[in-house]
Amino acid sequence: MCGTGTDFWLDLLLILAIILLLLFSFNAGMRKLLKVERRKVLSYNYVNDKGHLIEQWFSTKNLSFNQ
Repeated sequence: MCGTGTDFWLDLLLILAIILLLLFSFNAGMRKLLKVERRKVLSYNYVNDKGHLIEQWFSTKNLSFNQ
């Protein structure tokens, strides 16, 4: 048999799902145990005006490649 079978891809998907679940659980547990708030994806503390302009550009533009 040439190539990989469907069992390989199902096993790989299952392993990746388990790893992601463990990472998510660990992060959530540590945040709760240490009483730490989750940090925001975008902060509003800019070093200079250029950082603010770049963040504003990314948030207003549609960066979709499906056109």
